[in-house]
Amino acid sequence: MTKQGIVKIRSQDKQELFMMNEWWSTNVFGIQITLNVQRDSLEFWKELIITKLVRCREYGLVQRCVDIQPRKATSEELLKLHTPDRIELLKGTDGSPDAEALEAISSGYDAIYIHPSTNELALLAAGSTVEIVDAILDGKVQNGMAIVRPPGHHAMKSEYCGYCFFNNVAIAAQHALDNKGVERILIVDWDVHHGQATQQMFYDDPSGAGKGFNVNVPLNKTKMGNADYLAIWHQLLLPLAYEFQPELIIISAGYDAALGCFEFRPDLVLVSSGFDSALGDEKGEMEITPACYSHLTSSLMGLAQGKLAVVLEGGYCLKSLAEGAALTLRTLLGDPCPIISKVDEPSLSIQQSVLSAIYVLRPFWKCLQFQGRFDVSKVGSKKEGTYFVPSVTFEGSDVKPTTFATRNCYPVQNRETINLLDQRLDKLIKETSLAVPKHRLCFVYDERMASHRNVNEPGHPERPARITSIYQKLLEYGVLDRCYRLDARDATREELLWLHKADYIDEIAVTAGKKQSTLNQLERQYGSIFICPDTYNAALLSAGSSLQIVESILSGESRSGIGVIRPPGHHAECDKAYGFCFFNNTALAAKYAIEIHQLERILIIDWDVHHGNGIQRMFEENPRVLYVSLHRLDIFPLKPEEFDF
Repeated sequence: MTKQGIVKIRSQDKQELFMMNEWWSTNVFGIQITLNVQRDSLEFWKELIITKLVRCREYGLVQRCVDIQPRKATSEELLKLHTPDRIELLKGTDGSPDAEALEAISSGYDAIYIHPSTNELALLAAGSTVEIVDAILDGKVQNGMAIVRPPGHHAMKSEYCGYCFFNNVAIAAQHALDNKGVERILIVDWDVHHGQATQQMFYDDPSGAGKGFNVNVPLNKTKMGNADYLAIWHQLLLPLAYEFQPELIIISAGYDAALGCFEFRPDLVLVSSGFDSALGDEKGEMEITPACYSHLTSSLMGLAQGKLAVVLEGGYCLKSLAEGAALTLRTLLGDPCPIISKVDEPSLSIQQSVLSAIYVLRPFWKCLQFQGRFDVSKVGSKKEGTYFVPSVTFEGSDVKPTTFATRNCYPVQNRETINLLDQRLDKLIKETSLAVPKHRLCFVYDERMASHRNVNEPGHPERPARITSIYQKLLEYGVLDRCYRLDARDATREELLWLHKADYIDEIAVTAGKKQSTLNQLERQYGSIFICPDTYNAALLSAGSSLQIVESILSGESRSGIGVIRPPGHHAECDKAYGFCFFNNTALAAKYAIEIHQLERILIIDWDVHHGNGIQRMFEENPRVLYVSLHRLDIFPLKPEEFDF
């Protein structure tokens, strides 16, 4: 592992430039950090960046990242999306000692300040974002995170705006489209401020084919939290993303919706960083917890073959920003998402925003069309029955000022508010478990389970080759070399009695070693069952191995696990074998977690095409188990009284 750091401090007519480049090693991550300051606030601005770096180091993330060299954006790259006059104007400020002239230029744009080093640093921010995207698309790294400033998502084609000069994300996306053979890019902007410039860059399409490809979800109230953002993800973003099937994902990662984030304190100058939807950000005024950003990131990593670049935009609370960014990076490195508190119902405001977005986007996306369509003129302008009709109001002004304020024009948090938010953040950080088990994946397999077979029908679908072929394929892919191998074991009688009746266990136990002719007669008592002399022992191994996996995970030894086992179990009832199943492996594993580890909430997902009738019946009166079955009803029809909804 290597680490490179450069710190330069030089005098510049009563001003100082602090520039820090850090690109870290192992296979996921590169960072470019640039910062320009005035002398009086040098120490604070150093703290702004260093706080993030320190937090990443405290979590041991720096040592796991790959070194990628930063660079400046070229004129050719900038001219793809920005006008020559804006590029030249900023270039003309490079190294200028005339503070008044720089402020006069800044006043011509909304929320802009220009420093003698701004041009150089804006070029570095844009070029380094392109470099991260190149590294991902060239296969050098799986994904990446660029901590850059100035940010970019407000920088328009011919106008600076909102601390932004060059649109880092848009430039990188255009570069990928032009030079890397990429045809579909998903840009997710979770900054609390609208990335109007990124939308502008890709909005015009003379053919009209781009309609429906700008998705805006208005946040029409403050104090929105995890439940609101997760609702946007699961009800709107992810369905669209899976239908779109991007080849690259770029996140404009503003952390200004996070708890505690502010933009300006009385004793400081201007702030420009990312994560302003986080808890505590005064400008964002939202309440996303740092851990939630991990979940938002993780849910996107299953798309585009994991090719995902996170690029810093906003965020103004040091503690919340550092924690949110570090947990995002931790997720990119493959660590498990920390647990977030119970998610409540999304606010009425976000429900309306999501429904409004669906209403507008439905003509363009099949995943949104299951709700049906209706004509607004026929149902009125408000909610009527099952209809939701959005209303549109504009509360801004079309009049553009000729000059903009450059000083003391940002929100201020009083000391009491800052202290209260710090306490909330400290509590959240303390309560967030970031423990990572020693083994990422445990694995259990025992060839003795292949001894269970259908003697009378060797070609039966539930045959030994089901597990032996899986095992061979895992060997072929080299997966087993990366797994922690567990020893298979028999389930004990006491464990089986948690869910199965004693008489039934005895009935299956006596089959061990019996003649096949006797077993053939017993088979007829059950539905879809075959039995051989080795069936009972294989079933004990199958059930016990499931418990081994759960024990390894819940003891903190392994993060997750997979069992290549048979006979299967989800059809097995408390008192009878059914559907190739004898003991209910999954249900017993859940019961083990409840009895031995006192778990209160267990989710069982059964994606088998056949309904797991045995699991449902074993837990249908137990609120500690949420059972979700995705099955064909025509293959396994249920009686009306068996539906639990």
